[in-house]
Amino acid sequence: MLPALNPDPKALIDVQQTEFSHDMLGRWVCSTWPEVSNNGGDPFDVVVLGAGMFGGYIADKLYRRGENLGLRVLVIEAGSFLLPSHVQNMPRLGLNSPSEQVVAANAQDPGAQNLVWGHPWHSNQAFPGLAYCIGGRSLFWGGWSPRLTSADLGPRPAAQATWPADAASYLLATYRAVEEEMGVWPTTDYISGPLYDQLRSRFEGVIGAGNLVWGAGQSLWDRALRAPLLAVQSKAPESGLFPCDRAWSASPLSYGIW
Repeated sequence: MLPALNPDPKALIDVQQTEFSHDMLGRWVCSTWPEVSNNGGDPFDVVVLGAGMFGGYIADKLYRRGENLGLRVLVIEAGSFLLPSHVQNMPRLGLNSPSEQVVAANAQDPGAQNLVWGHPWHSNQAFPGLAYCIGGRSLFWGGWSPRLTSADLGPRPAAQATWPADAASYLLATYRAVEEEMGVWPTTDYISGPLYDQLRSRFEGVIGAGNLVWGAGQSLWDRALRAPLLAVQSKAPESGLFPCDRAWSASPLSYGIW
């Protein structure tokens, strides 16, 4: 256990110091409300509520794509700066998301868990809560999000809901841009070698020829390049960095601030 930092609001310093570190990142990534409201700058053009999985990404895009317009973007976050990277990119800190639980009333609320996790609403469904920190749950979560198939986006039986035509058209028009930004396209620019060839051969032998399901809008040329990610050999700064490194919204947001 460590002693708490000085809670005296009159004891002002530039960078707070703990027993083991100086809080340089948190101090200069974040600003106090007086610093935001009294800095003499122009009014903010955009206000983003929350710097989590989506808010941090949106704020970064607004800032970078609005650079020629001189947009001022304010991001308001209820939590603090926790980590500069995804938790799986860090040493084993034991800083994981809490287990799911039902919080249907205030009496069931366990309070803050694992430093930054909390339940923002009541529900009769089990839920781990939200991560109140810069980057939010993007610091903890990972996943795989392949393209929807043509069968998914196309006509459906009468008893099933069909994707709106404008939504399906938007997905087909933007899939590639998202894949390139995430670094998952093209794939075979960094996947190679005997291990990969052997694994792919075994994989195709198990599933059988002609049984692969491709994403909507992918041409035969795309399919030839979009080999399954069975074995990855990567080096920075090529796109192969993404599968070896978790994506999170805290990092691009921080770069935008700096």
